[in-house]
Amino acid sequence: MLTSSFTGTLSSIRANNEQEPQFAIILYAPTEVSTALDYVRFRYDPGFKMKIPPHITLKRPASIGKQPNLSAHFHTVCRAIEEITPTINPFAVALSGYDVFRKPDCNVVFLKIADASPLWHLHQKLIEVLSRFYPDGAADSLEGAKYHPHLTIGNKLSDIELAVLQHELDTGSYKLDFRFIAEEMGLLAQLPIADDRFDWRTISHFKFGSIPAAK
Repeated sequence: MLTSSFTGTLSSIRANNEQEPQFAIILYAPTEVSTALDYVRFRYDPGFKMKIPPHITLKRPASIGKQPNLSAHFHTVCRAIEEITPTINPFAVALSGYDVFRKPDCNVVFLKIADASPLWHLHQKLIEVLSRFYPDGAADSLEGAKYHPHLTIGNKLSDIELAVLQHELDTGSYKLDFRFIAEEMGLLAQLPIADDRFDWRTISHFKFGSIPAAK
């Protein structure tokens, strides 16, 4: 369910705000991974300065749409997601080496996932649930068959920055292989922190294998 600290914040967002807030669902990396990657992310990932933790995206950011009451909307979405969490057991995630999504002067460097099948399965379950609220393919419009789970360590890199980072990863002492057990996922929303600024905040956590609390 929604954390109480964000219920009031969501309720205060004006429905007629020119910028529609977005939402996303992510799998958090544990502290060991976060600590090991802090230095490289500080230098090469703009998300670090935005206080976005290292993560594996389960549902890419998408517009919430016009909602007269965001708090009520997210409560409903959370309850729907809680229907599937008892069916999802904690699972192992292995990160092994790095790869690159290449786009001129907007390159992305990420850690590869050895076995992405549990993440694919979870992604599909989430899309089925979200399709109740975002129909006609909107729930999966940004991913579909192209869903590629990964953990970003460098983003929006110029071609020169990419070459430098690749050299560091190939010759340096960065740890690029990790194993951990995924036990929960988080629902994030883009919330206003000023008149023209929005910030990503976690508004709910979902433990795998847990039974939702009585409402």
